[in-house]
Amino acid sequence: MKKTITCTFIMTILLFVFGCSQAKLRSGNEAQKQLPLPPYSLIQSNYEQSSLTVLLKVTSNKIEKTIFADDGSPGYIITRESGTVLHTFKGDLKAGEKIIFHDWLEYNTHWKKERAESLLVFLKKKDNAQTYKTIGEAAVFSYNRGLLNMLNDIIGKK
Repeated sequence: MKKTITCTFIMTILLFVFGCSQAKLRSGNEAQKQLPLPPYSLIQSNYEQSSLTVLLKVTSNKIEKTIFADDGSPGYIITRESGTVLHTFKGDLKAGEKIIFHDWLEYNTHWKKERAESLLVFLKKKDNAQTYKTIGEAAVFSYNRGLLNMLNDIIGKK
């Protein structure tokens, strides 16, 4: 009886340790996963159209305006986002400077959760020199080493 309890206890400990190490391994691997890269031509076009291309750390974001569809359901949102510049690829902002930009997104109740903490953004100045707007659709991307390598390749060919 005592041997059975001891074996059960040891098995429980081993399963717990093995399960925790596997969970840690999975979460580490998930963090290493690369998002699918957008087409090279899209990044090249975005870079050419933008007056400012930066990698930034988002400090706040909110919905500034909701645009409703004909049936009354939310269709699009305009967000107001701010952040700190981490690196400038094009434009005159320096690392550490604060920036505010507006983005146009298809309505999604989870947009804040899906927004990464670090973003690569392609922007143009608005009429007000203090704020920027995205150059259009597909102008904001989650930080991704492959994407940054692609952008550096495009810049290197200029």
